[in-house]
Order: sequence, then structure tokens, then C-alpha cells
Amino acid sequence: MIIYLIRHGEPDYAAVKAAGYLGFGRELAGLSKRGRWQAQQAAQDPIFDQIELLLSSPYPRALQTALELSRHQAFPVKVELGLHEWLPAKHGLVTDDQAAAAYQAYRQQPEFCQAPWDYETVGELKKRAVNVFQKYATDYTTIACVTHGELIHQFTGNDQTDFCQIQKISF
Repeated sequence: MIIYLIRHGEPDYAAVKAAGYLGFGRELAGLSKRGRWQAQQAAQDPIFDQIELLLSSPYPRALQTALELSRHQAFPVKVELGLHEWLPAKHGLVTDDQAAAAYQAYRQQPEFCQAPWDYETVGELKKRAVNVFQKYATDYTTIACVTHGELIHQFTGNDQTDFCQIQKISF
């Protein structure tokens, strides 16, 4: 199966910051005006003529990107929990600074969670995404997934993925 991994458009965290949201509350951010434009531009890519199904992370920035990508296409869109972003804390809330520190620790040692952190390991991240992909491998030849930078990094090896950048993998 061919999978096109697409990073969501540029997010706008102003509303969640103004509301004082921390931890998972921060993940409620939607797209900025530029992020919507990025998704509209990406939707013009000819790969979308081949797509049989579009999967999306449940985070609003990914869902809004998927909405823009599917606006003029006939393929179905399905939300998959396992396509969410890397978790800086599997249990409990963290501040933005704590999440950044946990990410630094993760990047230094992604295979094992270092104390005092409780971040998701690379193995856990990949396993949940593979579980999603396996559900579709027998019924589809070409799908697309709107997801997040770290998940894309683990399947492509590309350290930096721009907003709405499309990367192809074979699964």
C-alpha cells in the first residue's frame, strides 16, 4: 500500500493560550489563516487523484487540513486516534516548557523514556501508527494521512517536514 503522509497546516495557538489551556488543551488549536491557505494549495497536488481514502489525526489542526484537502475530492475521510502527535507526557499535564524539555530528552534517547519524564517512546509511536495502517492495507492501494511532524519523521527519516508537505512511503 502507498501512503502519502501529510503534515497539517500551520497552527494558530492564540486562542488556546488566551484560554490558559495546558497539556492536551493545547492540542485544541486550529489552523491559522496561512495554514488554511497551505492546505488549499496542497489540495491541488495530483496525488489526490489517486487517493482512495484520507485518514486524519483527531487534532483540530489536522482535521481542518483534511477538510481543505477533501473539499473538492470524492474520497472519504476517516478520523484515526492513532495518528495523533507524539506525547510528551502519557499521564498528566505538562506546560509548554516541560513538553519542550521532554522532547529534547526524547530526541536524545527515543527508544527508552528517561526519568523524570513519561514521554511516548519511538517504539510506542510507531506501533500505534502501524496498527492504524494495518487496518487499511488489505482493502486499499493508496491512502493519505494528515498527521504530525514527529510521526512523519519516524516513517520517512526526514527530520524536518514543512506544513502541508506530502511524503510518500510504501507500507
